[in-house]
Amino acid sequence: MKFVSPDSARAIILFAYDDIRPLEGLHVIDFGSAIADRYAFSLPPTREQMLDQNHNAIFSDGKVKDSDGLVPVRELTIGRGGMAVVAATTDHCDRFLKDFFGWLESHFRFRNLDQVQPPIYLSSIAVEFDAPIERHIRVLGKIVALFNNSMKEQRGEDLGFRLRRLAIGRDPGELPASKAIADFLIETREGWPHHPNRYYCFGPATTNGLTALMEEFEKIITSEE
Repeated sequence: MKFVSPDSARAIILFAYDDIRPLEGLHVIDFGSAIADRYAFSLPPTREQMLDQNHNAIFSDGKVKDSDGLVPVRELTIGRGGMAVVAATTDHCDRFLKDFFGWLESHFRFRNLDQVQPPIYLSSIAVEFDAPIERHIRVLGKIVALFNNSMKEQRGEDLGFRLRRLAIGRDPGELPASKAIADFLIETREGWPHHPNRYYCFGPATTNGLTALMEEFEKIITSEE
């Protein structure tokens, strides 16, 4: 398998705001302005959005600098029940969160940040397998051929159908809302120039974890040949 590039990553942290907020309170407008200034967000929330407690505050297109260099931050969302940061990889998300939490504690006197639950990760990457999935998994190849042959009989042309998406997940009805988890997806990338072996992969894992999982996935499907 060839790792092409990271696509996006999200780290979600859930908390109860009352448990971490400064005891003396927080001036919301000044807080939002300080975040925008420190992390150079070019699209901060408006004053009205910062004051609206029924909606999340969203900061877009920022960056953080640490000892390892500069990290672009695509989006930061903050609400009363948690926060989420979006960057290229989960490692980048972690580097932002480390700086952000340290700053919240030292500058604004937020509390109990060491007791906040670990992040929930979502990652997406682009990879290239040695061949299309359906070529490795014979039964899927037969199914794709079945549909192509049917369309050829009906329309007189080969439409080139192929496996577009493979999803692995749990039935949402079996899980309480507090235990909901995203599916793993492996799918062809819409809108890209045609690369028959290139796939967009998404799942509830770190960027490195998802990459390792796709490597193992390819080993399994090629071993069945």
